[in-house]
Amino acid sequence: MTQRLCVLLPAYNEAANIARVVADVRAVEIAGIEITALVVNDGSKDDTAQLAQRAGATVLSHPKNRGVGAGFRTGVEWAVAQGFDFLIHMDSDGQVLPSEIALVAGPVLRGEADLSLGSRFEGEPPENLDRWKAVALRSLARIIGLMTGYRLNDLSCGFRCMNRRIMEVVHPTYDYDYIQETLIQALAARARLVAVPITVLYEKEPARAGMSGQTFRYSRRFMALTAHSMFNFYRQRIGGARS
Repeated sequence: MTQRLCVLLPAYNEAANIARVVADVRAVEIAGIEITALVVNDGSKDDTAQLAQRAGATVLSHPKNRGVGAGFRTGVEWAVAQGFDFLIHMDSDGQVLPSEIALVAGPVLRGEADLSLGSRFEGEPPENLDRWKAVALRSLARIIGLMTGYRLNDLSCGFRCMNRRIMEVVHPTYDYDYIQETLIQALAARARLVAVPITVLYEKEPARAGMSGQTFRYSRRFMALTAHSMFNFYRQRIGGARS
């Protein structure tokens, strides 16, 4: 029997990349799997929605920009309502490769895992990712792994595959982000987890004025959301143990 996989692409002002990414997703073939490309257009001011639809994607649009977490939430709710068996979410900017969809989805499609994480740090860190960022991200992932009882080395990569059970338990609290919170929600639900090494293409970015302040604000927000997620993790685990 054919099963259905939704490939969710949250997108904001991605007119330069979205048609190519959608075409590459639709070119993927996995035996026994029907693949649908879903673009959640998060209030883009460019032609993202039109180009995605023209390339063959199903498109859902927010009337105004709400944030990537809201885009993810809209996409997962749609996929659940439409009865999809599996969901992959991936960035729509071309940094991750649709050609690796079968690699990331494989363990979940075969029933070996509930959640498959694309990992940037199974081998050498990606080229053009600052070394300090790689160390910080890998260290935080390992700390969260120790706190949750899982082996983690990448907490925040936006290329993952999940089965129906996990689709139904992940729900980001905030509109601006979703990656670490939904991962921790899946861990709280005792997801069987596997990490898969993937390719991530980072461009070399020149230093710009104000970047240190932006990095600080993002890091503070990231840590606050992670702390919030861990609080809910322990609350759910303790509540489950009592019941």
